[in-house]
Amino acid sequence: MGKCRKIWHDKLTMDSFHELTLLLVEHCDKLSNVFPFDMVKRLEKLETLQILECESVEEIIGLADDHGLNSNETIELKSTTKFVFLKIRNQLLYKLPKLKGFYSKVHTTDWPLLKLLEVSECNKVVECWPAM
Repeated sequence: MGKCRKIWHDKLTMDSFHELTLLLVEHCDKLSNVFPFDMVKRLEKLETLQILECESVEEIIGLADDHGLNSNETIELKSTTKFVFLKIRNQLLYKLPKLKGFYSKVHTTDWPLLKLLEVSECNKVVECWPAM
């Protein structure tokens, strides 16, 4: 997967990946983000997230694409976004030299079940993940 620029199709059905519990992304040297913004709500059952040795990953969630939104929706995207990961227990981020943060716009996160968080060799990270 070294030459892969994205790992999700642009046109996903509403129930795509809603049963996903484990995601391991490894050696994707062309990938700049792991999830598109509009896919995050589908990850309600995700328990483990591992991103390993991906040279070009800069953020976990890519920016929202506001094409086709009405003005109220566009304003909502520009305010603080809250990401809630109800089931994630384990998160491992290893050797991501360009990783700057989780999401580049103003946001908050909630990880109520997070038990293990390992961040190693991610020297450009400028934001904090939840305190353990």
